[in-house]
This record gives sequence, C-alpha cells and structure tokens, in this order.
Amino acid sequence: SESLRRKSLGLYGHHRNTTPFQSQLARGKEFFVFQRAFSNATSTFLSLPGILTGVSPAQPATLGMTSPLLYEYAKAAGYSTYFISSQRMNWAKLSAYLKSPALDVFWSYENSGAPLTNDFGIDDRLTVEAWKKTISQIQAVGRQSAGVLHFNTNHYPYHTEKEFSMWSGNNEDLYDNTVLKQDFLVREVFAHLNRIGALENTIVLFSSDHGEAFGEHGCIA
Repeated sequence: SESLRRKSLGLYGHHRNTTPFQSQLARGKEFFVFQRAFSNATSTFLSLPGILTGVSPAQPATLGMTSPLLYEYAKAAGYSTYFISSQRMNWAKLSAYLKSPALDVFWSYENSGAPLTNDFGIDDRLTVEAWKKTISQIQAVGRQSAGVLHFNTNHYPYHTEKEFSMWSGNNEDLYDNTVLKQDFLVREVFAHLNRIGALENTIVLFSSDHGEAFGEHGCIA
C-alpha cells in the first residue's frame, strides 16, 4: 500500500534518509518518481511475471503463461538480453516461467556458486558484480541491451553488513537498513554504466515486485 511504501523509502518522504542516492537523482531533470505506484501482488512468484508480461495476477493464468516476456520483445528488436537475479529461481517453479530462448544470459542463485544469505537467495553485491561483467561484455561489442537485475536484500531476516546497519531494534529498523544497502547498490549500477560510457543511452526502471508489512492489517508480506 502507499502507506507502507512511504514508510521505508526516503525518496517518498520517510523520516529516515534510506535512499540518499535515489533522492539525489530525483532532484535532476531526467528522473521521474511515480507518486502512485502500487505492487500488483504480495509475493515475487505472483508479481514478477506480471511485471515482465504486463498481465495482472488477477487476470486468467492462461493469459500470463502465453504472453511474451519483456526480454522476448527486446530480442525481437535485436537487443542482447539478460535476467540476473539474486534469488532462488527453483522456488515456485519461477525458472520454468522466466527462462526463455530469447535470453542470452540467465543467472541466479542456482548457477551462481554463491551461498544463501536468507531463504530466498544470495548477497546482492555478488549479483551486481555478475551484472557488471555481463553489461561490460555487451557494451564492448557495441550491442544494445535490455534486461532485468533482480535484488534480494529486502527479504527477511533483513540482514545487512556493518556499514549499512544504521538503525537497530525491531524488524522495521532492520528493514530500513536493507533499503539503505539497496540504494548503495543502485548507486553502483549507475556508476558502472557511467564508467563504460553507457549511462547517457540507458533507461533505468526501478520497481518493487512487492512490499513488506510488519503486522499492519494482520499481514507480514
């Protein structure tokens, strides 16, 4: 909900500066903040396919299963494509849904060789490094690219390293730390695009597949 979204993102008026980099970007002319953006489901395995197809989880499942994925459109337009995720893709058979012949790179926990940091996946810092390698290789051969970089940090138990542990106490405090870490990783993404000369020609869409609740309305997701 909007109230939950505003609770964790400094960009949306949270009293803590959990998104210093994105808040800085928002002051520029080339950054647009969607003021009324809402998650379309309460879990990744429902919401992520909806984001990639444009089909709502409320619509018939057959429509979602037969609609092209984002990177299938991109491949048809001649782009190099990738799906790079920190999360486990064998959960809820996501890999069977998201893998496609149109993908040049499909990278997730299962083929990363990295250890789990929570129930859902690996440390996002490792995933950003995998993305850097992929995007640099694409840029080096002069190809255009379109893809997905899918993070994991904000999942329970909200673990972060010492440099991001600004607040302590309950789960909401720990969650804010994970938002701060993710903002740092977004900064890394933009910095790398700038280093390889791709930033000026790249459109970045930053979205959440679902939010997090802390007991509001009896919900925890």
